[in-house]
Amino acid sequence: MEAEAISGSILVSSCLNFEIKHRTTEIPESFNLSDQFRERADASFFDFMKYDESGTAALYSHDDLLIHHYIHYTEKFVDHGDIILLDNYIAVYSRGDLQYQGQVKIDGYVGGMTSEGELVVLKDDAPQSFTLAFKNVTIN
Repeated sequence: MEAEAISGSILVSSCLNFEIKHRTTEIPESFNLSDQFRERADASFFDFMKYDESGTAALYSHDDLLIHHYIHYTEKFVDHGDIILLDNYIAVYSRGDLQYQGQVKIDGYVGGMTSEGELVVLKDDAPQSFTLAFKNVTIN
């Protein structure tokens, strides 16, 4: 089975026949998908990115958690092209039943996950002050 994010929710489908197995019903409140986005679907990607839309960056799983990393495209990002200027969020779901557990805004760009389940966060990408942070994901 493979999971992919669609419009802020997570859809689980079979890799063999693409049959939908499950889809989450709860969408994180900070995942934006506006009517303006839908109306401008034929516009260029950079045009509609300026409207603070959300997009899926990655899905990670570790132990009993499924982590949806999504970003808000910002006008600053479009103008400067620096991934640090994206607004980064993670939404956490229980892996077995895809129950939404919550979300958090991440300070920096989530670049991956270690085998121990830590998020690798790019905090500063300037050559003279390059900084990575490692963040644990826990449910309180």
